[in-house]
Amino acid sequence: MTCGFPVDWRHKASVHGINFWKEKDQTKVKAGQGIKTPLTEGNVIKGILGFGLPLLIGQIFQLFYGLVDVRVVGEILGEEALAAVGATSTLSDLLVGFLNGFTNGLAIILATYYGAKNEKYVKKALGGTIVLGILGALLVSGLSLLFLSRILEFLNIEEALLTQARAYISVILAGLLCAALYNVCAAVLRAIGDSFTPLIFLIVASLSNIGLDYLLVGPLSMGVAGAAYATVISQAGSALLCFLYARKKYPVLRVSREDLRPERELWHKLLTSAFSMAFMISFVQLGTFALQTSIN
Repeated sequence: MTCGFPVDWRHKASVHGINFWKEKDQTKVKAGQGIKTPLTEGNVIKGILGFGLPLLIGQIFQLFYGLVDVRVVGEILGEEALAAVGATSTLSDLLVGFLNGFTNGLAIILATYYGAKNEKYVKKALGGTIVLGILGALLVSGLSLLFLSRILEFLNIEEALLTQARAYISVILAGLLCAALYNVCAAVLRAIGDSFTPLIFLIVASLSNIGLDYLLVGPLSMGVAGAAYATVISQAGSALLCFLYARKKYPVLRVSREDLRPERELWHKLLTSAFSMAFMISFVQLGTFALQTSIN
């Protein structure tokens, strides 16, 4: 004896005009059109390595932004300018790391819907990720600029370095939105299984940052601010390229105005995941930030 519905319950339901099983299947198939899950198909180990290696290489290139700025500033402007940039590097690392974790956390929710082949909520999660990512970046940028004087005072930056340090970090903080936009686009692409494309655009941005650093700091004589502008412009360019590519390549990532509207339960999930990731990454950076106050 078995419990529940008899074996032929679907047939009987259909005979009596109850076609909810068929309709549900059709809805699911339709919602999943155009969605692929390559990490669960074929050789799993190969898929994981193919996804993970670009992330590892990307972390290396991510370090180039700060290293190139320091190298160019030290080479062209001298030790004092180099010390000014280095004195504020932990602040930029902390805030960029926070936003990076925030956007990656948002993309986790999108990835779950993508894996479930729920195209409707992939678009809604993407809309929420875009809106919350932008708002988060504007909030962090605005607050950090508002309290910049107190932050620099807390960092114990020498008076002789203060003017150049402020000139550099002010541009970086004002341009946090550019960094966040690239992180949003990159995180979304990774959420659907494409970790290679964000790496390509990151490499392009790193190389353009080198050229712009030498141009703005050298011939154009923009000082330490020039190095900061080079970073922001490079990030903005990579964000734009990443966005255009994602929109053209993946139809599922094309959102409408309806997808941008808040949905309470979904946005609660997005924010919970985003802040969890953001604080997890920030706790590591906070230790370095605190140490920098002693070094300065």
